[in-house]
Amino acid sequence: MNSILFNRKRLYVTGLLLLLAGSYASVNQYPPTRMQSEKSVNQEGFLLSTSQADYKVYKDLKELESFSKVIVEAQVVSTAKVEEFTQNGHKIDAAGKVDVKVNQSFKGDLNPGDIITVYEPGYMEDGMYVNTEGYKNMTASGKYMLFLAKSPEGVYAIRGLYQGKFDLTISQPAKESDYKTTKYTLQEFDKLDYVGREVGQFNNLKKEVLSKYGSK
Repeated sequence: MNSILFNRKRLYVTGLLLLLAGSYASVNQYPPTRMQSEKSVNQEGFLLSTSQADYKVYKDLKELESFSKVIVEAQVVSTAKVEEFTQNGHKIDAAGKVDVKVNQSFKGDLNPGDIITVYEPGYMEDGMYVNTEGYKNMTASGKYMLFLAKSPEGVYAIRGLYQGKFDLTISQPAKESDYKTTKYTLQEFDKLDYVGREVGQFNNLKKEVLSKYGSK
């Protein structure tokens, strides 16, 4: 039983939210806009809420690398949390955040062994996975190539939404039907790397990422 929830709301401009957006087209003049939220539930009852957004699409890995302040291979070392952002006492948005340990550093000033907190545009809340543009959150079982934005205050966030995080332990291409038609247990869901519609863009970037970083 799928339902469409039209949820037009304008996000306020904060450094963190802009980092999470990963270079929205309107970032220089206007706050980014989440355009629509789609909820779908598979037959096991696992609910997803996916919001759309204006964001920069990277033409290839080279361009993604050039826009990323930090590039690392890392793994999760903490339980994921949700941080809410409020204005005048009202919740305006939220993001997931998790600690990761750097295994290898390819760009930026981080070193192997460093532990940083990374904000993600996806999180679990009240039995529902809330995300932007199909971003799939990180889990403790993965080994991730992360392309990160970094604010002057030292806040790290995924660059380009789903375009900035790739699980090196998952080699099979993502499928658009994964999050809408397939039955999942929570364990099966955790093995996915992407749950959106832009599978061509995601798979093309991941193919390049696996070719360059997968054997390092």
